[in-house]
Amino acid sequence: MQKKALAVLLASVFLCLFAACTQQQRAGNEIPLPGEEETEQAAELMALPLAGALNPLTGNPAIEGAVEGQRPVAVMVANTQQSLPQRGLAGCDVLLETVAEGGITQLMAMYGDFRMVPQVGPVRSAPDQFVQFAIPSNAIFAHIGATNYAKNLLNVLAYQDVDG
Repeated sequence: MQKKALAVLLASVFLCLFAACTQQQRAGNEIPLPGEEETEQAAELMALPLAGALNPLTGNPAIEGAVEGQRPVAVMVANTQQSLPQRGLAGCDVLLETVAEGGITQLMAMYGDFRMVPQVGPVRSAPDQFVQFAIPSNAIFAHIGATNYAKNLLNVLAYQDVDG
């Protein structure tokens, strides 16, 4: 019984101290509450004018002469021993790798500017998880063939892709 009384007493003391500290902070406005400082900094950053076009995939400044609002490009690339050497991966802005089927991984190289897409390959078929990655970025999706689920997803959304 004494342990419960002691626990209730300690809890009430902490609540009183916390309430007093919070009231002092609000009255003096000296110490910002957690999150207030970040919100003010974010508002200041949002008010700054942008220096130019941004890469839609990375958020970094785009290359000189880039057209704002253009669609990025996503290319499916094979990732097996027989497909080596691969081409065009060093210049991509985003490179995704995931297990496709049977323990084999596939790659999707994404480029923010269609004019900067080098010769990429070997181009591979599209599993559905890569389609789901490409759609939110509105990328021009290049592949050769697709799984049934990926085909259905592209058809239902009437998504403009390039199937080689």
